[in-house]
Amino acid sequence: MDLIQPTSGSAEIFGKDSRRDSLELKKVIGYLPGELMQFPSVTAGYILNLLLNLRGVSDRTLLHTLAERLQLELDRNFQDLSHGNKQKVGLVQAMMHKPKLLILDEPTRGLDYSAKELLIKQLIARSESGAAVLIATHDVELVAELATRIVILADGDLVADGPTVEVLLASPAFAPQVTKVMSPRRWLTVGDVLKALE
Repeated sequence: MDLIQPTSGSAEIFGKDSRRDSLELKKVIGYLPGELMQFPSVTAGYILNLLLNLRGVSDRTLLHTLAERLQLELDRNFQDLSHGNKQKVGLVQAMMHKPKLLILDEPTRGLDYSAKELLIKQLIARSESGAAVLIATHDVELVAELATRIVILADGDLVADGPTVEVLLASPAFAPQVTKVMSPRRWLTVGDVLKALE
């Protein structure tokens, strides 16, 4: 929020001006950037505890719960982690202070299938607890599993905006694999297929 100052217009988040109230907003927003910061030779746990300290959060319960649920080893040196496990560090830091708004840029980058499933469960839990989750991604399967609304942009232009089912079924280019295989049925996920078979 502080890196690039707007040249015109304004942005409000939860009724707060993003320029005047940026410190306050940082307490209620969790953010996963497209490119993770690189850290020196310290453990994942050290990094996450440091970030909690900077946020003024003393309760470490959620940090440890998220790390366990995402199968992140906090005692491993950050430099020795795979790209997927570094991504998990970024995901935990975005969620560990219970933000009201979670903004994730390509959250499944580097994650294997099982880690992606674990992430989906955590994002559903965050949403069910009342948090808003905004995801920028090329992962159509993730969108099919999670999204209630989709906005598709191309070169800065709005291509589509609407309910997930409507947008993903409108064009084969945007459709997930299940939809392509099961067309003309209106199914997006394996879960949709299993539910229909019941």
